[in-house]
Amino acid sequence: MRCYIKHTKVWGFSMGKNKKAREWPKVWIQVQTIEGLISEIEGKRLYQLAKNCGGTIVEVGSWKGKSTVCLALGSKAGKGGRVFAIDPHKGLQDECAEVHQPGGTELIFRENIKRAKVDDIVVPLVMKSEEAADGWTEPLSLLFIDGAHDYENVMLDFNLWEPSLTEGSIIAFHDALYSLGHNYPGIRNIVTSNILTSPRFSNVQFCGSIVYATKSRASVKGHFLKLQKLLLYYTLPMVYLALTPVYRILARTRLFALVKRIRNKLQL
Repeated sequence: MRCYIKHTKVWGFSMGKNKKAREWPKVWIQVQTIEGLISEIEGKRLYQLAKNCGGTIVEVGSWKGKSTVCLALGSKAGKGGRVFAIDPHKGLQDECAEVHQPGGTELIFRENIKRAKVDDIVVPLVMKSEEAADGWTEPLSLLFIDGAHDYENVMLDFNLWEPSLTEGSIIAFHDALYSLGHNYPGIRNIVTSNILTSPRFSNVQFCGSIVYATKSRASVKGHFLKLQKLLLYYTLPMVYLALTPVYRILARTRLFALVKRIRNKLQL
């Protein structure tokens, strides 16, 4: 199953005209009530990726279903491919975890996907990533990795599921970009060595803390663009730290709207 995403500019994602632009606000009304660490611009991008991918989606790490619903509603707006949501729902246990849920999250997750009316295409796999991958044969159009954030677990998820990605499919990592209060060097190292410097992936894009790319060999021009992205990947933390205090100061002035547009344009 091939999944080709058309980009019209380096920082943007082709959304089309008026009708398509009006889809997301309605989706966000459903999504924003679900507890989770996905921001609005990240949720919107997941929705768009799922809508355009046209095939099977695997999400590693679902928690209470916020990103799952974004993916599932996007898939429904597209060709309706199933979303396999992998999570043992025992609560976050790794040393990088920010949120813990005593007693687990499975019931909350199921309630949220049912409320969003996506339980017909979401397949909860209440187990660890390696258990779900055991014997897996279905090709993937989109893989979203957002499980445990330490290097060993992210590397394991990548090694388990990347072989199922077909040519032209999409892989995405959450929390792969540095931001204030969110620092996961393990994820960044994996993205650098397996995406940004790998000949197997092209068309690398950033959105919020998400890094995503297409599984395909890059052209000469594509390799050059990846080198630019690699440089940007390592300078973004400094840019973010520099802009954040300025942003907070200007947010109190009439320049707030302009600064916000610039910041969103840079996906920071």
